[in-house]
Amino acid sequence: MACRYTDSGRRDTRLVCVERKKPGPKGKGPRREIRSRLPEALYEAIHAEAARRGVTINDLVGENLAELVRVPYSPQEALKTA
Repeated sequence: MACRYTDSGRRDTRLVCVERKKPGPKGKGPRREIRSRLPEALYEAIHAEAARRGVTINDLVGENLAELVRVPYSPQEALKTA
């Protein structure tokens, strides 16, 4: 069973425990979450571009932000579907 504390960005921090049935992809190291409110047109354009490229929205945004601030970014390995 894997347990970790979640930081929701609010006052509460919770301990979450999950039993894994099978191992997932190798982790990419410590990560932090950023939330942002976007105009609907930009939100839809990001979703469409990620679908067009065949990448996750997280990787599309991460790659573009990394390029903007000149920090290396390694995209998530593709998750296999059944």
